[in-house]
Amino acid sequence: MNAVGWRNGAWFHRGMTVPLERLPEILDHLGQLGLTCIVKIDGERSVAGERPWTVLVSGGPLQSDYVRREGNDLQSCFGNVLAELERRLARTFT
Repeated sequence: MNAVGWRNGAWFHRGMTVPLERLPEILDHLGQLGLTCIVKIDGERSVAGERPWTVLVSGGPLQSDYVRREGNDLQSCFGNVLAELERRLARTFT
């Protein structure tokens, strides 16, 4: 099983997918950091066989910047967003 979370001021994860049962915990933590997270499924893209999921994180320590990932499954989108947040914010929270 992939492990995802926040430890010692940094995201830790194994693999690039996030277990769906961890999403409430992760969303809560993002909110505590002052970040806003939007999760979207696009029905038109889904029907067309395109990447239907979008995860967007903005605000807080990202200031006017944001992290956005689109994909075929929600777990991978979140994993990619968390990896990018770790890269961008590591110095902020360590």
